[in-house]
Amino acid sequence: MLYYRSHLLVASNFHIHFSRSLVPATNSFVLAKPFHLVQTAPMCSLAGDGVEHTAQQSPHVTQIEDVHSLKWLKLQKIHYITAKGQQAVWERVARTTTTEGSVDAVTMVCLLYSSKNKEIEPKIILVKQFRPPLGKHTIELPAGLIDKGETPQQAGVRELLEETGYTGRVVSSSPVLTLCPGVCSEQIHQLMVLIDVDAAGNEKPKQNLQDHEDIQVLTVPVSQLKQELQRQSDMGHVAFDAVWALSLGLKYAAREMIEAAEKDMGVAML
Repeated sequence: MLYYRSHLLVASNFHIHFSRSLVPATNSFVLAKPFHLVQTAPMCSLAGDGVEHTAQQSPHVTQIEDVHSLKWLKLQKIHYITAKGQQAVWERVARTTTTEGSVDAVTMVCLLYSSKNKEIEPKIILVKQFRPPLGKHTIELPAGLIDKGETPQQAGVRELLEETGYTGRVVSSSPVLTLCPGVCSEQIHQLMVLIDVDAAGNEKPKQNLQDHEDIQVLTVPVSQLKQELQRQSDMGHVAFDAVWALSLGLKYAAREMIEAAEKDMGVAML
């Protein structure tokens, strides 16, 4: 996902007067002359203590304006009302492949374990790939977009097989989550997937990547995840923030999750 710096322009308790019109410059807009703000009276009310308080309301979006669209992404202006009743504008990036309010993608916490040898420490699957927006390799969870007509679980099955060559079983799915709400509208589900390395087809997993993809699969013992992320960082690579947070707790929870899932007869098979 490309990232853009966002700017907030508050325009409720102020009248904004531009001394010149906006001038287009390379798909952006700049002010020909500085603008000035003229404050107006805010909405107020008197509380029982006789003190004047600014009225609060539920913030809400009033308009979404497309500024520029490419194949996969588009830049938008979000017009909204703040909790103080102010009109404001925010800039964001949205995907062109999903509709407003829908879930864009899935990420997967994938644990490798052996059903035949409980003494083997579970491992987590990470993917390493070059991300042009950063100009660096990143360390991420397996993930992908949800195609039209797919459920999050079905998308997870497909993406896991394509990116890693493994098949597994979904043991849980998160509610709707966000990745970078200050910049983009992307929403995801995170799936917990257990992969039995002794199951048929998992002995020698084979990726099925698209021509432009170059993804390296890393399998890391859960107790060493934090150290591995630090090692990758020392080499100049950048870890996805959720993976770092995951490293802080997964060491203690992985075995318990696997044992609980194996006892659960309602586990969804992939």
